[in-house]
Amino acid sequence: MRCSMRKKGLHPEIYEDAKVYCNGELVLVTGGTKPEYSVDVWSGNHPYYVGDTSAMVVMDSQIEKFRKKWGHIKEYWPKDQWAEMHPNGDPEFDPEEESAGGN
Repeated sequence: MRCSMRKKGLHPEIYEDAKVYCNGELVLVTGGTKPEYSVDVWSGNHPYYVGDTSAMVVMDSQIEKFRKKWGHIKEYWPKDQWAEMHPNGDPEFDPEEESAGGN
């Protein structure tokens, strides 16, 4: 017998046998608020968990998101990367001056 004290209409429906798919293959059955989940990475293929320390899982969208969020902080970028991000140059910033200890 199961007893629940939740208010009706407030909480999401719980699926105790939610299926998790990775690349179209069923990899896990768990509880969740959706009946099915589709993931790109899980512990069975993530480089950290399978012992592949040479691989790095980073998507292009993550890199662009990082650059959009932190690209204005000039001291994080080596001169060649800053030039790549700003092909028209930046008159307010000289990377060599920054690395020499200037503000």
